[in-house]
Amino acid sequence: MKTIPSILRRNLVIIDGNNMCWRGFKRTVLTSSNGNGVDLVFMSLRMLLSYFSLAQENGDMVIVWDGGRDKRRLELFAEYKHRKKPYTESEKRDFEEYKRQQYIFKELISKMGITQILCGGREADDVINTIVRKRNIYSPILLCNIGEFGEAVLVESTRSYNGTIYIVSNDLDYSQLLECPDVLWYNPNSSVAMSKDDVYRTYGFLPEEYPLYKAIVGGHDNVPGVHGVGPVIAKKYLKYLREGSEIDFSKMGKVMSDLSSAVFLGVVSEAMEISKFLEVPDLELSEGVTIPFLYGRNVIEYGRYVRSLLEDLEFTSIIDRFQEVVQPLYDSVSALIHSLDSNDKLFGGE
Repeated sequence: MKTIPSILRRNLVIIDGNNMCWRGFKRTVLTSSNGNGVDLVFMSLRMLLSYFSLAQENGDMVIVWDGGRDKRRLELFAEYKHRKKPYTESEKRDFEEYKRQQYIFKELISKMGITQILCGGREADDVINTIVRKRNIYSPILLCNIGEFGEAVLVESTRSYNGTIYIVSNDLDYSQLLECPDVLWYNPNSSVAMSKDDVYRTYGFLPEEYPLYKAIVGGHDNVPGVHGVGPVIAKKYLKYLREGSEIDFSKMGKVMSDLSSAVFLGVVSEAMEISKFLEVPDLELSEGVTIPFLYGRNVIEYGRYVRSLLEDLEFTSIIDRFQEVVQPLYDSVSALIHSLDSNDKLFGGE
């Protein structure tokens, strides 16, 4: 094992892995020659390669996976993300198929050298929140020679980022992280990287107001919201608070009165706590990093290896897209090598 100083990089692209894979699952009906479905693997890989353009020169990409429900949030709200209806047999089969293909995808991107993080008992959004606020990640990589014998070399480092951090997901929850400097929320549904001002113009709330907005409107994660209150009334209420205006609830009708009662009784403040992101301890964050592999002494050997992986999966149509990003992708995953004086220090087995 070798340890080197922290590496300074520019942009960081953080992808919510489960969010991406669910969007890719069954988007197309694709099977390999052995009859197994590969739609999730194919579509997720296509999306992944397209997002790499956000990293630009001297940037990185990391995929974060859900590791379960956080007990701290469940203590606040026992019904958080609790499914009320039992799964049907069809849904169970779909979930098993999803997990099977997700495993293949995780193995593939690990061999491509892309960093993945999964912290047991922690949700992806909390891990992403912690990375965004720290602006660095633990970055080990396992270097392997092609066609040579000998043990692989594990190199450890930390990567810090002084450019833009992109959060890739269509989950509106991430909009609250735009209060942090140099952070953009990339919504793949619109293919637009949104800033704090963009979110305000589009949704009518500021990032720091999102937990209150979600607590009022509800709609997902089993957050109940205030009965009868939708986005329009919620935006009006936030505007009153923002401008410090007095609210004459007697003139606002029953819906606004219900909202006033919910605020007074503390129902809204409880729901707000559920929507706020939590911090993940440093040790858990570093232990959650899956050690990726890097094959090849240079970009040509690396490109040939990944090409062979894509051919094995019969993803010939993706090979051209991979060729477009192979150099910046290799530069990103091999940053640990380039930070040393000579590759021979690692590949020579010292």
